[in-house]
Amino acid sequence: MPFRLLKTGEIDQPRGVLLTGQPNSGKTASLVTFLNTYPDKKAAYISYPNEQGSSSFPADHPNVLVRAVYEDTEAGAKVNYNALWNEIETLTADIIVGKHGKIELFFGDGLHKAHQVALGKVTGGLSAVTLDFDAKLYADASKLFLKHIHMIQRAPSIFLPVFTVWEGREKDNPDAKKAGGVDPPRHIYPELPGQLAKLILGEFGVVLYATKQGPAYKWQTKPLGDVWGCGIKLPIAASSAIETFVPQDWALLAKKVGM
Repeated sequence: MPFRLLKTGEIDQPRGVLLTGQPNSGKTASLVTFLNTYPDKKAAYISYPNEQGSSSFPADHPNVLVRAVYEDTEAGAKVNYNALWNEIETLTADIIVGKHGKIELFFGDGLHKAHQVALGKVTGGLSAVTLDFDAKLYADASKLFLKHIHMIQRAPSIFLPVFTVWEGREKDNPDAKKAGGVDPPRHIYPELPGQLAKLILGEFGVVLYATKQGPAYKWQTKPLGDVWGCGIKLPIAASSAIETFVPQDWALLAKKVGM
């Protein structure tokens, strides 16, 4: 049946982790801590097309069965976004059904780049060269994009999906206009277009903002200051007990979030 009845006291496991932040803030490098937390689980790593951070992911970890990096073999050639999106979907489906072995950890690096491919697909490549296309196509791209995420999150074979995404600034009120030469207030959310920048937070149980504080790499676990695009879905007592800034080490956080 489609519903699962929880036992008294049981908390549903938060589904998936999203790591957001600036480039070079530790997002991709911190993925190794997920591997170390679950040493009995095999992993797949996909660097979405034109994501440039794959060199921060370990090249020789024994638990990584798939390490896929996009290569533009014909520099300057027109990209077939329909074919490229189908490649992403096929590779993902092959991982889920076990064609590369039993994989339980899924790492998707550069999720914003996946959305760019989806947008390229629905606009027939126009989005790569101009913004002069029907704005309604953003909604079509977002549907494809979310369907891709849901395919991974809902796969029974995947124990934990983890994605990285760049940060961006979004207006607190999307309808607010510049007044008196002053821009409307903005805060940091994932780098995704329009309402999706905020809606994506609802798709993950854990959203962490990666930051570098001096020599230390930290995750921000709840909204504070300029950063509003993070949070953990837990009962208030449990989430309140988690520090606002924690080291970028999943083993230290996993037990606190029930994962």
